[in-house]
Amino acid sequence: MKKPILQLAHLAVAAVAAAALAGCGLATSTSEAISPTGPQVAAMNGMAHGGQQPLVGSIIKMYAVSTSGYNTAAYDMQPKDNSGNTPETDSNGNFFVHTYTCSSPCTSNSEVYMLAVGGDPGAGNNSAVILFSTLGTVSSLSSIQFVWMNEVTTAAAAYAVAPFVGSDLYHVSTSSSNTAGLANAFTVAQNLANISTGQAGGPSLPSGAVVSSDVLNGIADILAACINSTGPGSATCSNLFSYTGGSDVFTAAVTMARNPGTKVSQIWDLLPSQPVFGTALTGAPNDLTLSITYNGGSMNKPASPVVDASGNVWVANTGASTVTKLTPSGVATSTTVSSPPNALALDPSGNAWVAAGSSSGNSALIEVSSAGSVATTCTGNGLNVPTDISLDSSNDLWLTNSGNNTLSAFTSGCSGTSGALGNYSGGGLSAPIGIVSANQ
Repeated sequence: MKKPILQLAHLAVAAVAAAALAGCGLATSTSEAISPTGPQVAAMNGMAHGGQQPLVGSIIKMYAVSTSGYNTAAYDMQPKDNSGNTPETDSNGNFFVHTYTCSSPCTSNSEVYMLAVGGDPGAGNNSAVILFSTLGTVSSLSSIQFVWMNEVTTAAAAYAVAPFVGSDLYHVSTSSSNTAGLANAFTVAQNLANISTGQAGGPSLPSGAVVSSDVLNGIADILAACINSTGPGSATCSNLFSYTGGSDVFTAAVTMARNPGTKVSQIWDLLPSQPVFGTALTGAPNDLTLSITYNGGSMNKPASPVVDASGNVWVANTGASTVTKLTPSGVATSTTVSSPPNALALDPSGNAWVAAGSSSGNSALIEVSSAGSVATTCTGNGLNVPTDISLDSSNDLWLTNSGNNTLSAFTSGCSGTSGALGNYSGGGLSAPIGIVSANQ
């Protein structure tokens, strides 16, 4: 499974999804809420479009993601319209979900996704049509009044949940120890696209955050060209599936998410001459990666990103004496430390240990608690412009000192000058700038 890729730029952090913008390997779990039983009222309106064309007769489905292990079947929530039938889109692409069912293993904490399967965009029923939207948890469904399903929401969801898609779109699942990673993926999907409008950029996207909408819209237009065709045998669909290995537009998008650098120019050449969503790019991008760039939290020359078990991204602001924590939804908070930070490491409790200092002095090892406050400052023991830090299997901390060609070791319980385990030189050490422990 691919983990999140982070691109660093001066004054900004770009959280990038090559396979998914989520914490695929996060070993955390959450307690399950009591499951609802029997049909639940949804009263949810929606619309399914292929580009600007309404999809007629598209089947609407809802599933709760399985947490019983990867590639296990998602729970069919059996949505019904107000006549008790499986919802279908009408001549304008509209649909209505009146009730759904959530019984064990579905719970109020289960993440839910919606599908629009098949449908006629004007040239006949197209079996390549699979539109996809992430809705959120069961407990949040009552707050959703309208769902717009199109290629933008489909591409956004495909990129976010790609690590959780198994053998097909009915096997979206995770392990019981990675429910936090799944929740983060759904958060990212809804920051990439607004399921109420079908446009790039979700309503909860933090101020200053920017979605790579040119790439997202370009991918959406490529998917739309296949949807608004005669089906899998058309040139637009067959070429898309040939380049990606997909068999429908959703699996094609998932494959692009997992392999963003593969056949980029060929895929981009599938852009229609009259795009619906539009992109300002005049040629193919370097790759088909989607990103959200976050600015804020006093970030200044951010470096040394690390991800904690909850999916928070921590960065050392080498251009300022601050450490920034960025939540999976993009909310940034900063903690001021006594010296410019150069590198970070996280301990098992989620506390950040900061290697700080510059040529002007004030070299220190600083502990920033998981809550974002300075807990401990450790000094001495040969610290001299520490540039990197690592924890070993005993949770002891090792730092490289580029200022005096040494390594310093501390216990994780150090404070002031206590807790020093030693300062080490020799062995050819010369301005060391990186260190990796055996347990990394």
